[in-house]
Amino acid sequence: MNIKRLQHALVLGLAISFCATPNFANNGANSREQAIQIATERSGGGKVLSVKNISDKNGNSIFAVKILKDGRVKVFRINNLSK
Repeated sequence: MNIKRLQHALVLGLAISFCATPNFANNGANSREQAIQIATERSGGGKVLSVKNISDKNGNSIFAVKILKDGRVKVFRINNLSK
């Protein structure tokens, strides 16, 4: 493989990876309701089972939103920006 093809493959791979990366600029919520909205969007819908305001291992305040979808329970951790 020549250098030009390698460069093109690298650029294409980086472009695809950036498109597939979640938007971390919106990785936080100012309220419980906003945390529920973010978690519901990330899960693609489902039933909210619980929301807890907890501290992570670094002492940061986060919302833990538990969602049931398609028979599976997932917990989404959303930064609490209000504290």
